[in-house]
Amino acid sequence: MTNPNPYPHKPEFVDNRGGNTLAAALDAALAHLSATLAQPPDVDIATGYFNAEGFGRIADRLSGARHVRLMLGAEPVPPQARPERHLGDPRGPRFEAKLLREAWERTEKGMLRDRDRLAFAPATDAAVRKMLDFLRSGKMEVRRYTQRFLHG
Repeated sequence: MTNPNPYPHKPEFVDNRGGNTLAAALDAALAHLSATLAQPPDVDIATGYFNAEGFGRIADRLSGARHVRLMLGAEPVPPQARPERHLGDPRGPRFEAKLLREAWERTEKGMLRDRDRLAFAPATDAAVRKMLDFLRSGKMEVRRYTQRFLHG
């Protein structure tokens, strides 16, 4: 019986456990697509977290893509950490929108904190330069998803 999955190392979800990394998933998917398509593939990534060092780890793999779209979203609040609605708080969808705004504020602060804590090291410098070069190339489009919580 043949394996119906054309690239068996492609995970359903990337969770960074046991070698199940975005880099490994991209390697498997892009190798398969490059071998079977006449043109380089487009790559779409949705994630609730992003940093320059992580991008540096996958930049070489993405260079083989025709176009890359990166969708950044705010991670959902785990049920145990979900704040209670208080008297005077909005209800229903407006309360959800408030939670989403707060999550985006935390995400933005976290990204700025991570940026400010980047190590002064050659590897970090290389990762940041790769990211900036990729952005300047016009090959990558980055958007922020603000309609709902999103965790790729």
